[in-house]
Formats: sequence, C-alpha cells, structure tokens
Amino acid sequence: MIKKLRRNFIILSALAVFSVLAITVGAIDISNYIIVENNAKAVLDKIIEVGPRGEPVPDEPGNTNEINLRQEHYFIVALNRDGTVKETDNRQMFVLTVDECNDLAIKVYNGEITGGKYGDFRYLEHLRKDGVSYIAFVDIKDSLDNTRNFVFLSFFISLGAYLVLIGLIIIASRIMFKSTEEIYKNQRRFITNASHELKTPITVISADLDLIEMDSGK
Repeated sequence: MIKKLRRNFIILSALAVFSVLAITVGAIDISNYIIVENNAKAVLDKIIEVGPRGEPVPDEPGNTNEINLRQEHYFIVALNRDGTVKETDNRQMFVLTVDECNDLAIKVYNGEITGGKYGDFRYLEHLRKDGVSYIAFVDIKDSLDNTRNFVFLSFFISLGAYLVLIGLIIIASRIMFKSTEEIYKNQRRFITNASHELKTPITVISADLDLIEMDSGK
C-alpha cells in the first residue's frame, strides 16, 4: 500500500513538473519567435518608408526611424502598374542577384507568392498613390537560426532540469514515506499482537461454552 502511494506521488509530481516546464519553456520560445517576426515587420515598414533611393515615401504613415537598415539584409523593388520593374535596390542583399530579386518581387505582385513569407525571407507589399508598387524583402535567416538554436538549447536544459527534479522527487518521497511506512508497519504489528493476545482467552471461553452446551443444551 505504501509503495503504491509513493509511486502515485512520484507520477503526479513528475507530471506536474513536466507541465510547468513545458508551459514555461514553450511560452519563452513562442515569445522569441513572435519578437523575431515583429522585428521583421518593423524593418519592412522602414524599408517601404525610405523607398529604393533611401528617401521616405510621401504617403507612408508611421515612424520607424529607430531602425538601422545598414544592419539588415534586404532589397526593395518598385513595380509599375503593368508589373514591370521600375527600380531595384539590392545594395544590402548579398545572397541574391538583381534578377533574382526582381523575379521574387514580380511573383509577389502576380500573387504567385503569398502569406508574407518566403523561406527565410519576410516581405511586404505597398501600393503608392501614384500607382507604383513597392515590394520589400528582408532576410531574417540569422534571427531564425538563433531562435531555432535557442529552442534546442532550452529543450536540453529543460530535459536536464527535469531529470534532476525527478531525482529530487524520488529522494524526497523516500524521506516523506519512510515515517509513514514505519507507522504502518507498527500498526500491523500491533494488530497482529493484539489478535494473538485476544485469541487465547476467546478460544478458552469458546471451549467452555461448547462443554456447557453439551451438558445443558443450547
């Protein structure tokens, strides 16, 4: 009985610790990913704001001047109403050629690429009042790699912490249930001794009653 109680205690404690660690680490990892995505959105807003020539777009609201685009890998393409390339700025893009940048922008313009994501790129499309479309791409591979590495690191750290906590729970259960087990053993010993002590006089009385019944009847 005590062993079963101890086993149930360990299982419930292990599940509780696992739930807390999973929720905590999961929330941190998701928060980091959301931060990366929000930063990418802010960078894209800034790229659209400054335009291909490094000058702010007249009709673009918002203030993202605190972002330093020199630290980002991005490109921006201006497209005419008919979808032809008007201007391309890929000075901060080192993994794609001008033609590749233009091709991606045209695919976004034509609806062949949707969802704001393309591999490790995030993009944003902005239609100006004069009919020119600005399509900006930013490469967030480094940020995503850091996020993935953090996920793996947090997983292994959490796994190690979980195993350590399980060990501590097992040790604590031994200490906690040791006194309970001794009390249970003493209780069983008392019941056994009391039963033995009561058995002898009860047996004698029962035998005497049998003799009386034989002589005098029920």
